Amino acid sequence: MPRLLNPFSLLERRVLFAPQRDLRGTPEHVGLCYEDIFPVTTDGLRLHGWNMPGESDVVWIIFHGNGGNISVRLDQYQEIQRRYGASVIAIDYRGYGLSEGVPSETGFYDDSLTTYRLVRQIYPQKKSCFSVDLWVEQ
Repeated sequence: MPRLLNPFSLLERRVLFAPQRDLRGTPEHVGLCYEDIFPVTTDGLRLHGWNMPGESDVVWIIFHGNGGNISVRLDQYQEIQRRYGASVIAIDYRGYGLSEGVPSETGFYDDSLTTYRLVRQIYPQKKSCFSVDLWVEQ
């Protein structure tokens, strides 16, 4: 159904996406080294994320759930590095945290591909592992 004809599109967006703009902390708060990264999507939006380098030949790409932002997963990043020594890239989708834009399903696809391309530039020799949590409770 076209967006203009769909009276539920705004309600759908409010139910599916629950972005939080303010960060609760940084990886430094759990003892991790990191750098801010700012990939730019194909439609020109500037996303925000963290690159947390590790020692192994694996990089985990973490996409948080439909609510919050990258700062709600600090304990997860710490545990991945403790257990596996892996590098971690965490990115906020458009409209979440410090990322520009408004959340949308098609935007999430673009954000994901943009992030993957950046990871391949930062870590061309490492194996990639994805973690996505877009669970919506009903």
